[in-house]
Amino acid sequence: MVGKASTMTKKILIKSIIMVVLLTSILTISLAGWLSSIETSNPSFDVGEVEVELLAYYDIDGTPYEGEVFYQAESFGEGSFTKTGIYKINLSTPTDPLFIKNLRVNIAIRSKVDTYFRIAPYEQLTLTYQSGGKTVEVATTQTVTMPFKYQKNDNGLDAYFFDNRENDGYFYYTNKVQRVNETTELLIPFIADFGSDVFNLYEEKYSLQLGFIIEAVQSERGPFMNWGLAARPWDDQEW
Repeated sequence: MVGKASTMTKKILIKSIIMVVLLTSILTISLAGWLSSIETSNPSFDVGEVEVELLAYYDIDGTPYEGEVFYQAESFGEGSFTKTGIYKINLSTPTDPLFIKNLRVNIAIRSKVDTYFRIAPYEQLTLTYQSGGKTVEVATTQTVTMPFKYQKNDNGLDAYFFDNRENDGYFYYTNKVQRVNETTELLIPFIADFGSDVFNLYEEKYSLQLGFIIEAVQSERGPFMNWGLAARPWDDQEW
């Protein structure tokens, strides 16, 4: 009985070894087949410096205005102070150098690689009045945005700023851009001359505070990785 049991045990053990070898062979074949089906893609692209700057100024008959352009705020009960980066826009007096139709904004592109950029303008209509011998400023509700001459697609431009403000507050420039050469930046107009367009004047007690946020990313994967956008806002195509 012992001999028979030992023989049977050996047969079972041999079958088990064969089964393990067989399973291992199947696994190896399957793994090899899986590995051979993998396709790799290694696109190459330049990585470099991304730099843009917003340049705002007032144009007086073709000459940039040299005076103070930032908003001088009047705090009730305190002295005035300058809001650096916030531009003061006159809405009532066409002869004022800071009148709305004199404002110009360009974007200087200094990137050394292809770049996408976007701009968010922030407008605040302000009411100013006198109370108790002091100047008081109050932010007021603005039902519509100011009619600046943005360089949009409705101006018949091939490359333009797409107005996506209703969705995320930004204008997107629709072309990839970079500097002209090592020593020359590229200038792109954003707010241009009103031309013959009529601006309906406000009462003198109103003025506009205007600020901007500008962001730039490398065109390759930058909009997706930094802005969380899978597609271009102006045509829904992938970047």
